[in-house]
Amino acid sequence: MSRVVTDRQQMADAIPDVLKVLSPHGQVEVCGSYVRGVENPNDVDILLLTDDVSLDVIEAVKSLDVYRPKKVNRFLTGFIYKGILFEVFVASHVVEGSARLFLEGPADRNRRLRHTARTKGLIWKFDGLFDKDKQLLECRVRDALLSFLTS
Repeated sequence: MSRVVTDRQQMADAIPDVLKVLSPHGQVEVCGSYVRGVENPNDVDILLLTDDVSLDVIEAVKSLDVYRPKKVNRFLTGFIYKGILFEVFVASHVVEGSARLFLEGPADRNRRLRHTARTKGLIWKFDGLFDKDKQLLECRVRDALLSFLTS
């Protein structure tokens, strides 16, 4: 396969299959540029909220005809299905607000929020908001986290 599909209709046709195989493992939702309405998104981001953050996403999607599955890091697994790049982000409910805020994007807004966190002596990333001692701070609620980072 030489080219990843960026057509919204083809993505819309493939998304239900992926959600169906992931939903038994937790709460799933589509996020990112596709949801923001970008005309030709590069990929489809999926947030999987689960109590089992060690879930093997590649194993979970094995019933689909996926191409080039790859675990990128402990939170992110990517694969191509029906010519579409899917990126599945796995998070616990403890960091749900942080994960949602991060996946909403866009990237330039996330860079500004990370910068603001640094000016407060904190680190913000997909898996939470951390203090200087790398202790996870409360980040279950997206709106509260956004309010804190923009105040």
